[in-house]
Amino acid sequence: MVVCEHGGVFISLCSFGGRRKQPGGSFGLKSGVVSFTLAFLCLGVFSPEADAHSAGNSPSSNYLTSIESIRATPSSGIRKGFRLRSIEAGSRLELRWLSGPEIVVPDYDDHPYLRIGSRGAFVNTQSNAYYLNRDRNGATPLPTDLHPEGPPTWLKLSTEPVARWHDHRAHLMGGEPPNVAADPGHRHTVQEESVTFSQGKNTFDAAVRVSWVPGPNATPLLIGAGAIAMVLTAWGWWAMRRGRRLKTFCSVLLGLLIVVDAFHLTGIAFGIQGTFTSSLARMFSVGFVSIAAWLIGLISMYVLVRRKNTDGFYLAAFSAAFITLVGGLADFAVLYRTSIPFAFPVTLARWSVIGTLALGVTVVVTAVRSTRPEPVRSDNDD
Repeated sequence: MVVCEHGGVFISLCSFGGRRKQPGGSFGLKSGVVSFTLAFLCLGVFSPEADAHSAGNSPSSNYLTSIESIRATPSSGIRKGFRLRSIEAGSRLELRWLSGPEIVVPDYDDHPYLRIGSRGAFVNTQSNAYYLNRDRNGATPLPTDLHPEGPPTWLKLSTEPVARWHDHRAHLMGGEPPNVAADPGHRHTVQEESVTFSQGKNTFDAAVRVSWVPGPNATPLLIGAGAIAMVLTAWGWWAMRRGRRLKTFCSVLLGLLIVVDAFHLTGIAFGIQGTFTSSLARMFSVGFVSIAAWLIGLISMYVLVRRKNTDGFYLAAFSAAFITLVGGLADFAVLYRTSIPFAFPVTLARWSVIGTLALGVTVVVTAVRSTRPEPVRSDNDD
């Protein structure tokens, strides 16, 4: 099956340069677009990496995690040499050492779990939390030879004095709370826990609250997307009827679509905290399908400008359709959720999805409509 998929891509690339034509465009290119589509559906839509190109699946929700207070014991003469915050839509906590003695975070059974200081961040591989915190639901099985009561075995996580971990006290686990199920239209407190850690002789208790916050109404955004798509499509049809450069119009819209989707993917990849290198690598790993669609879109823009037939419209329609599917429809949940792991303001995440939907639909409709030869203006038209 893999050979067939790659073979489809190879055939489509070879067909792109073919000379066999029919009215309206290249027969080989039409077949190639079909091959591209089938291969991309197998390689992209049904792969976990395609789902990861989604702020709505990263995971976004209507549950908001907040650090309400940090209480020190003893309470007098304390200078906090750290910064604690909730990151990635409540999926993880981040504790950064700033100054003073080393910070020690115990696990759920009060055994040493994390050490954070000037030498970096370390984790105790003998702690139950080392395994339970590997995923959001705590489903990782514990090794049979684990000895959390014994001496810690420290593994260095990073030279940077910061630790980030899934703490199951900082996000909701299980089903929907009864108060949310009974009244989802209002804000509710669904969980209150305490996360404890120490720095030197001082112990700190961080009060962590998880709240249900109803998401925004997505209807106005969808109406806006539909209005934008209708206006742009009507503009394109008007240009076609007037004999204007419809290929240039389609190329510009496709270029804007690629820029918007690239911004969207960047926000998703860098919304997960880490180094610049790891975020960049994540961008290419979770977005390889979209990046391939961008490249096809750039090729179609070149073909639209350089060729006199309608070949470029077929590639443009495919590129725009796939970007709309992966970067727009797959991330539809962003429009009505509150807590979204995104590197930029949440409003920009929503508008990037709206822009992807509006521009993508416009390019697809315009490209499909334009596969027939463009009307030629005569001198009598004036």
